[in-house]
Amino acid sequence: MAEKEFRVNEYIVLKLEKGITEIYFNGLKFGHCKHLLFNIKRNKMKDLLHIKSMDEFSGSYENIDNITIDSNTEFWAHCSNLQAWYENNYNTDILVMDIAFPLLEALYKSGDKKAVEVYKEELLRRFNSKYEPVRDFLFENYFLEFFTDEELESMGLLEWILSKIDKIKMFKFLTMLLNDDVEKYYDVYIEEILKTITGNEKELKYYLIDSGCLKNLPKKIIKENIKRIEELRYRAPPKIKKKIKSFLLHFEF
Repeated sequence: MAEKEFRVNEYIVLKLEKGITEIYFNGLKFGHCKHLLFNIKRNKMKDLLHIKSMDEFSGSYENIDNITIDSNTEFWAHCSNLQAWYENNYNTDILVMDIAFPLLEALYKSGDKKAVEVYKEELLRRFNSKYEPVRDFLFENYFLEFFTDEELESMGLLEWILSKIDKIKMFKFLTMLLNDDVEKYYDVYIEEILKTITGNEKELKYYLIDSGCLKNLPKKIIKENIKRIEELRYRAPPKIKKKIKSFLLHFEF
């Protein structure tokens, strides 16, 4: 039996159980609130002025002293935070992401009018804030599946994903998309190959030859870069030299 209860709205109730603040959604246990109370020293305040969300704050707390308070005080602090989140139209800056987004999603799926209005807007706003831990959380927990392909493209999702994986995995990923006839990524594919051809990473250039990625380039672009491709032969391993020779013979101009 709960020691204390606090209702945030018709769906969410906080209960103090055995000294832990638990969140209930529609009568079912949803999760428990994290301990996020700190003693901030005066000379550290200026370091926190740039922080815009609870996630950024909690990500910086290694330089801040965590303090211990009794479970009753902590319960009411969590109640205050959830109430502020509710009264501020479910602004996800107010709570940590692994509570804010799952709760907002649950409210959205339950038909809560306010959640239905702001859900998509909050996901987009927080992704566009470019705070990497939040972006990672939204992506890894499938929140971005809510958006259409066109919306994801305008958000720069593909470019963001490509920036986070190594180049060889990137080319494998893009080749897979092309093999699945996802033509809209062709320009990105060509652009990344050109960056590699004109760059300084020889191993990546060898990979493009060895994997056959260069064969996907338009003939005009190959012609414009033929000297760069020819130059790869001089210090390439024997296997790559042979593939470059075969490639050049196939695209003889």
